[in-house]
Amino acid sequence: MPKRFTPPLKLKWQFVIGVAAFALALIVSQRSFRPGEARAQADCSAIANQLKALESERARLVKNLQKPGDSGQLKELDSEILEKQRELNKCTGPPMCNGMRVCTAEEDNTPPHLIVAFPGPNGMTLHGYLYVPGVGTKAQLGAVTRKYPAMICNHGSEEEPSTAEHLARLYLDHGFAFFFPHRHGQGLSKDAGPYIVDLENQLHSDLASVGLHELYNKDVLAAVDWLKSQPFVDPRRIAMSGGSYGGIQTLLTAEKDPGIRAYVAFTPGTQSWGNELLRRRLIAAVQNEKEPMFVIQARGDYTLAPLETLAPVLGTKGNPNKWKVKLYPKFGCTDHDAHALFGGSCGGIVIWDQDVLAFLDQWVK
Repeated sequence: MPKRFTPPLKLKWQFVIGVAAFALALIVSQRSFRPGEARAQADCSAIANQLKALESERARLVKNLQKPGDSGQLKELDSEILEKQRELNKCTGPPMCNGMRVCTAEEDNTPPHLIVAFPGPNGMTLHGYLYVPGVGTKAQLGAVTRKYPAMICNHGSEEEPSTAEHLARLYLDHGFAFFFPHRHGQGLSKDAGPYIVDLENQLHSDLASVGLHELYNKDVLAAVDWLKSQPFVDPRRIAMSGGSYGGIQTLLTAEKDPGIRAYVAFTPGTQSWGNELLRRRLIAAVQNEKEPMFVIQARGDYTLAPLETLAPVLGTKGNPNKWKVKLYPKFGCTDHDAHALFGGSCGGIVIWDQDVLAFLDQWVK
């Protein structure tokens, strides 16, 4: 048998040291690739998981809501969810899962807004954020001589709606004025009346919930009337959009036909779709409305039932370019992301903007 070659001890140690040095260099190079990225991603993922746990707890509480004290606990959870969402929005790591990301510096270069008051139903005064191309002050607003097409956007169920500044930028860049009115009990209109979610929790009734959405729809109709009367808006070229509860408001408004040229509804009533009476009401609204409508959802939402239910209803109207639906790929890390952020975050807007703007160009501009 030939004698096995045994390398000298010195060569053995040189080999071991070489392998170790290579491994160490590899580890160092991986850790130094985009400094802080792995840590930031881990932090963002942890926040996303915490948010999902809070949302699951909220869903469980809503399902079993019985005692008056549960309403207070629900408000506390909503505050925690809002704060956790704000943390998630500040993540500075790499693009998050399924299209989620922070806004670029250019995207954050958003237009100035005006806070305006307008008359609501029953003598109340409501408020909203108004954006007009080239306008940063009320004095400048008074000097506007042209009439713009306009987008009116309905917020969701959140107690403190945002300024919708990234949506405003999208529409202003496309030559639209943008109006984001706050319904009573929420945001800028908080003092005008009770918050709809508080009332729903107190009444705990499917029928009452339908009635409340109809009641708050009067605020939306008042916002439409005010916007149509403004000298800087072409009242014949107004569109309407909204997500979640704002999607519900968009569908209800469409049925009432207040002179809006086209409607874009994001994830309308998704978390309320189990309310059979509300579901029937929204189906009837879509059956009865007459203007172009575009219903949008992203995969990963709480349920895709609104889009799946409304697609055949819109399909019976004929023209698929006038009455349409679109299901986009999965968005975000959680069902909340796909539901609440797809329609208004920077990462979501760049996914659907060209489809929506083309729809508006065809039916509004």
